[in-house]
Amino acid sequence: MLIRRSGDTFFLILNRRYSSEEFVRASGARLGSYAETLAKRIHNSFIERSIDVMEEYREYYAPEYDSLGRFLFWKYDLDQNSVVTISGAAESGACVLYGWANIDGDYNFGYLVEAIHGDVLERILNKTLAMLEGKKSTNEITN
Repeated sequence: MLIRRSGDTFFLILNRRYSSEEFVRASGARLGSYAETLAKRIHNSFIERSIDVMEEYREYYAPEYDSLGRFLFWKYDLDQNSVVTISGAAESGACVLYGWANIDGDYNFGYLVEAIHGDVLERILNKTLAMLEGKKSTNEITN
């Protein structure tokens, strides 16, 4: 699940962190194609270069905040609904990532994210993630 914040920042809730190869395979992109390059850029920006929120909390912030929810509220300035969703997912063992689409210096990708902001990018990302998370087969995905 992708939870957008302002601009290019986001939270991503996954079963686990997936490799670039797994992501490209799930996207259906042919090897050597532009689609493969784009899938790798999406993976790098949204998964590879993102911060593992639970790891960050445990390693750096647990002594300062008495709960993950308080940490999310104060560190990331999240509304209560997002805090409940994200902390619930993290506490149940999900991989929660926080990132910025330009994090790896791929600023052109940030512009691409802005250009296809909203339904299109989220639909592509969510379809690929659904394949990875075992929620749908390629034949079931039509949108």
